[in-house]
Amino acid sequence: MIIDRQSSVPIYLQIQHILEQAVLSGEYKAGSLLPTEAVLCMQYGISRYPLRQAMAHLVQAGLLERTRGKGTYVRTNKPNQQTDQTAPQPHPIGNWPAAGGKPLIALVIPGLTGDYPRDIANGFLQSAAAQDFSTLVALSRNKDEESRCLERLVRTGVAGLAIFPCDEHIEDILADFQEKGIYIALIDRSFDLPRFDLIASDNIGGGFMAARHLHQCGFKKAAFISDSWPISSVQERLQGFRRGMEQYGLNWLNPLSARQEYASSESSANLDFSSALFMEQLDFYRNQQPWGLFCENDGLALKMMSLLKEQNIIIGRDVGIIGFDNESAGRCSIPGLTTIAQNGWLIGDAAARAVISHLTGEDSPFSRHILPTQIMIRQSCGESGMI
Repeated sequence: MIIDRQSSVPIYLQIQHILEQAVLSGEYKAGSLLPTEAVLCMQYGISRYPLRQAMAHLVQAGLLERTRGKGTYVRTNKPNQQTDQTAPQPHPIGNWPAAGGKPLIALVIPGLTGDYPRDIANGFLQSAAAQDFSTLVALSRNKDEESRCLERLVRTGVAGLAIFPCDEHIEDILADFQEKGIYIALIDRSFDLPRFDLIASDNIGGGFMAARHLHQCGFKKAAFISDSWPISSVQERLQGFRRGMEQYGLNWLNPLSARQEYASSESSANLDFSSALFMEQLDFYRNQQPWGLFCENDGLALKMMSLLKEQNIIIGRDVGIIGFDNESAGRCSIPGLTTIAQNGWLIGDAAARAVISHLTGEDSPFSRHILPTQIMIRQSCGESGMI
């Protein structure tokens, strides 16, 4: 039997049926070891994701069993074929029906309180709907909640996930899901894991644009603030900012943080770029006016604008502030916040397409989908006549 790529039946269901018939017909005898994933993928011309999903369902049905470090075997006590044919069969993707029999996919995201995460969700849902895939969206506000969300989705029967991690320490969970044959695409944060597709903004380019703009506005000195250090995407923003500072001759203002000096070539988890430390050292910064300030996101930039105004520091004159995300609140602030814009809708769309392409058998190497950023110029750096 061969895979029919023109069929409306998903690839993983076709290979599941082929393997099931091979077991029930005796082609694969009880107790025998199945060929490796690499061999089966080559034999049927498919990627490992639909193969793993099909085998996971056959393990659940009692036809196969996996032995860690050895492989997948045909069970010696297979369920009676007649019983299998007459007993109610579970839906191949859990208890959730899917449009046209297509597998269920999901997005896990740390809340929908800002424009950027809402845009990601909209892009993901609209892209999936356009291809007749049913979707779930799960919210995770912390590490424990994230773990529970992921486990619930697996029990529900999702075949593919796009995850915007709220925590940097879920590598073990990701590896476990991958072993179960569940495809995962990462959004925003890479963890330097080469075996997962990444969909993210050009954080390095965005940071570079921030430094260039401060230079163009006449600032000679600059500092960086983050309350989420050392998240990978934030580190990339700082990396790009430092590159821009070096190219345009801006002086680095952050004093020693956590008794270490920041090296432009490397980041360190021990550094402290927090807003709390910044305000403790405000007298130092007052003596450096005027200076530029690049914040990891718009929420932090707006917070700093408010705190500095309370200290009678004039935004746009004494300090130029740049955020990241292009949240609507920054467009309404006084002065308007100059920021680096991410296209959340495109990120969500790309994440859905990555999940769906793997589930439909379009084999491709792991890749990084880096989407461009854009500077939105307003007045928080003293720009004249900008909107």
